Amino acid sequence: MTNCITKINESLHSFSKQELKIAKFILASPKVASEMTIIELANASNSSTATIVRFCNTLGYSGYRDFIKNFFHVVAEFLYYIMLLKLVNSIQSILLKEY
Repeated sequence: MTNCITKINESLHSFSKQELKIAKFILASPKVASEMTIIELANASNSSTATIVRFCNTLGYSGYRDFIKNFFHVVAEFLYYIMLLKLVNSIQSILLKEY
């Protein structure tokens, strides 16, 4: 299953100008965007809620709720892996200092 960030990147060439504004905002600020309501995202990307629904439909989602649920999970998983990587680096650093 292709994640929504991959879908956005693969669809950049086919978005309308308004949908492209949404895509650029989401890709530039994924954590912030993943926590936004449709109205907040519309305001932040200078678009309308109807355009956001079309954007979601273009990506194959049934609507904003379906998209944001998937997007939130992708962003949360990414942040989890970043946190684990930092933890591993910290442990390695501690171990290297002790030995």
